[in-house]
Amino acid sequence: MQNAIAEEQAGLHKKKMAVEKAADHKVLVMAAIAGMQRMVPRPSRQIFQQHDQYLQEANETLKRFQAAGEDVEAAMRRATESQLGL
Repeated sequence: MQNAIAEEQAGLHKKKMAVEKAADHKVLVMAAIAGMQRMVPRPSRQIFQQHDQYLQEANETLKRFQAAGEDVEAAMRRATESQLGL
């Protein structure tokens, strides 16, 4: 993570906008929930509830960005592609 910050500061990568950070967070939480569902033994119900809360918060944040006129669909597409390594 430190390299990504240094690269942004050096101008090698553009800084992510708030909508992109929110989209990345939603994709990360969705991947975490999917991974927890495959775990043996499975995490406790409280952990799942906590991640569901994170997902709801991410959805609310993205709805606010969409209401403000941001391109949420493009940000989600880029976040999904970066999470999957495409």
